[in-house]
Amino acid sequence: MNAILPRLLAFTTASAFTAACWIALRPVPPEPPAEHPEPQAPVRLSSTDLERTLAALASAKTHDAKLEAALALRSLSPQDFPAVFERVEVAKDRQLTLAARALLVHWASRDGEAAALWAWQSFREERLWKHAFREIGAAWAWRDPAGLAAWLSEQVASEAGSLDEATLDEVKKSDTPLFDSDDLSRACRWLMAANPRLALDLLEKRGGTSSDDHLIWDALQDPRKIEDALLAFDDLDVLLKDTQPGQYFFGGKKGSASGLLMRWQSLDSEGFARSAYARYLPAPPSGDLTVALAEWRTSPPADPPSAATRLLESRPETARPTAVRRLTTLWAEFDPVACREWLDSLPPDLREPGAVPFTIACAAADLGPTMDWLDTLPPAIRHGCLVHAFDAWTAAHPGAEPDTSAWSEQRREAWADLQTLKSLGKP
Repeated sequence: MNAILPRLLAFTTASAFTAACWIALRPVPPEPPAEHPEPQAPVRLSSTDLERTLAALASAKTHDAKLEAALALRSLSPQDFPAVFERVEVAKDRQLTLAARALLVHWASRDGEAAALWAWQSFREERLWKHAFREIGAAWAWRDPAGLAAWLSEQVASEAGSLDEATLDEVKKSDTPLFDSDDLSRACRWLMAANPRLALDLLEKRGGTSSDDHLIWDALQDPRKIEDALLAFDDLDVLLKDTQPGQYFFGGKKGSASGLLMRWQSLDSEGFARSAYARYLPAPPSGDLTVALAEWRTSPPADPPSAATRLLESRPETARPTAVRRLTTLWAEFDPVACREWLDSLPPDLREPGAVPFTIACAAADLGPTMDWLDTLPPAIRHGCLVHAFDAWTAAHPGAEPDTSAWSEQRREAWADLQTLKSLGKP
């Protein structure tokens, strides 16, 4: 996929289109270019051309029309953006419009800090800040990962406080953006593909844990990238000394290191076993999840739903979300129907961890039923999974268009918006 906006789609995990926003998430990012191209000096839009472009973007119905209008906005200079925002509809149904998202992406690729500060002042009271930052942070991370990491580190180190704990009055009075743990976890995912050291440094400064932290490691699909990320640790011998088989760590440098090691092991168990890093993650004992999943791959059980439930119940409660995610990743490949029915039988807090891997595994080969299933998910999960479905299907069918004849108008518009935003990233 294209080197920029699939990255943005992977990074942004947020934005409102039709019913909602991109949420964290993320599909498999491509390799970043060796050097990020600097934006060329734009040709300034005249006032008349700008009015025509904004009107065209507002009235565009087709993907090509949206793309043509949105690309024209790249001609704006950074100092033009605040004034232009005053002339466009930035939100509709409590979601950012396509015009607002396109403007934020272009602005952040030129001056991420200015875009972020403006968005905080403009959107914090309308509860659109988090959606805006997901657009801004993604574009900023691609163009200038070191700049984004440094700025976020300053915010974390400041005494401004956390969005998790701030009252509405404190949010209104804060001159600088406030972030919650999930925002910073998402930023680490954006940075991981560009510069693992920056991602791990920010994660350590954030402290604590987030329910989305496992997605940071899932952002890495190539064991070679994981090995590169592990080079950020110069004290693994001390950090993981006396680690016991099946022992897991959460939070801090130890949690980051073990998360990367377990991700490598899950992607390529044989290659990991041959590597010098295998000694930091002792072979799991019989009955461990890794062993059980390996047995599923070679000899699926006669009654997978019952076996899955037994496997899940054998895990500690804190480890069950991870077990659902890993089990779904494997099971959906060879029996998606049974896997989906099992997921639907789980309580919401366990169903949600399986939604992303199920979508990634099934969307490329069976898009229609997968999209139907997404409609049964809570909005906060559904919209992130839609991005994963889009990325998985377009990666498997480059240049093709899905059969949308049976889709609702809302679903077609959502897909077209993703196509437009993907195309915006072309240099």
